[in-house]
Amino acid sequence: MPSFSRAASVLSRSLILLLAAAVLLAHIGGVRAASDVALAALVAFVILEWRNLPRLARLFAAGSVVAVVAVLWLRPDATAQIVSAMRQSTTFACLLAMLGVLRYPARRSRLVARAAAWLVSRRPRHAYAALSFGGHFLSLLFNVGILPLIGDMIRKAGGRFGEGEPGREMMLAGMRGMSLMTIWSPMGIGFAIVTTSTAGLDPVKFLFVAFAAAMILLAVSCLTATPVESSMSDEEAAAAKDLSVMPLLRILAACLALMVMTIVLHDLLSVSFIVATILILPVFSVVWLLLEGDGSGQPATTTLRIGMKGIFATLADMRTEATFFAAATVIGAALTIFISAVPGWDSIAESRSAGLPILILCLLAVPVTAALAIPHTIVIVLAAQLFGHSPLGAGHPMALALALTIGWSLAIAVSPVSATTLITAAQAGVRSHVVGLVWNRRYVLIQAAVSIVMVSLAYVAGI
Repeated sequence: MPSFSRAASVLSRSLILLLAAAVLLAHIGGVRAASDVALAALVAFVILEWRNLPRLARLFAAGSVVAVVAVLWLRPDATAQIVSAMRQSTTFACLLAMLGVLRYPARRSRLVARAAAWLVSRRPRHAYAALSFGGHFLSLLFNVGILPLIGDMIRKAGGRFGEGEPGREMMLAGMRGMSLMTIWSPMGIGFAIVTTSTAGLDPVKFLFVAFAAAMILLAVSCLTATPVESSMSDEEAAAAKDLSVMPLLRILAACLALMVMTIVLHDLLSVSFIVATILILPVFSVVWLLLEGDGSGQPATTTLRIGMKGIFATLADMRTEATFFAAATVIGAALTIFISAVPGWDSIAESRSAGLPILILCLLAVPVTAALAIPHTIVIVLAAQLFGHSPLGAGHPMALALALTIGWSLAIAVSPVSATTLITAAQAGVRSHVVGLVWNRRYVLIQAAVSIVMVSLAYVAGI
């Protein structure tokens, strides 16, 4: 690598460190100027990484600039709103960068590999449920990073992804379980957007309500999945018996510990879940590195030094996701500003009789637009900001939040441009629209129908 490129790479990662420090200072330390420092760091990072960004991320970054200019020019009275959205985008970008930090210990973890191996070795009639629930909880820590690991393990076990093959259903089970995790995970962008935009929503209470909804949808997914007839050979059955469930249980315990620590920090510091997550993830990653080591028996100081170098090297890995979600946040905010100025909009937003139809429309609009390759982040930001502080959001915050987070989970399962479908398609050797619009079509339709019932019940219950 030429010296200039190497220096630029180091500077990019250093900007992420500055971004994280500024975000924490702004939200925990109360240093208002730190928000502007975070914004400057994010802009500088995107400019520096411009050549490494895919076309879609560049398009969205440019679109966010156009959106800001349009608001400043056409709606100067809304300058404070768009500036607030720009500052909020730094928090989302920082969260994604910290999730990238967690990928380093996850990728090198022998424990994770053994847990995934146990999941894919279950008997065919149990494999779908095992990978649905296993993929769900493992993705709390690893997000979409769990999907390539599951795909690798399926191939190592001799699985195939053709029509009627168990390998395809196992891969889809992991993907669907992972997508449903976004309904309740405080480390998810969708959860962060919705909980920070909905008036009167208690994030902790919503976490438990959303978790219950996700468990119902997971159960529905398992009960309605098309069974694949297959049998295990004696050799495969013997190999499966040699695998232990303990690695999976240990990881689930780590997930629970991380969740508890996040909730404690949320309450103790009176900060949002997203800020608590940004604070805890680097610490969690370092502790994980020290506890698991690399199996060579080297001193903890050596493990720590090597681990810190590895973590620093990953800081810019989420450049695409960080740019994309930050830009989408700004674009969504700009659209909100212009739509809210449309004559008659206030009467729609404040209508109490249209509450349930609006919720159902929000729930369905997210996956429908995602199926058309329209990024669901924009739709979520738009709906959350349009209705989050309306009488609907104030009177039925749980119902609105459920509609949006469930819509998010369905969107990433059906969108041909989501990381979830792209990774699954790459593992299965097909195009992403086949995964989203063909393989997942029946699944999404069933889940949408059940979700409408759940959101309606929440609305009728007045929550």
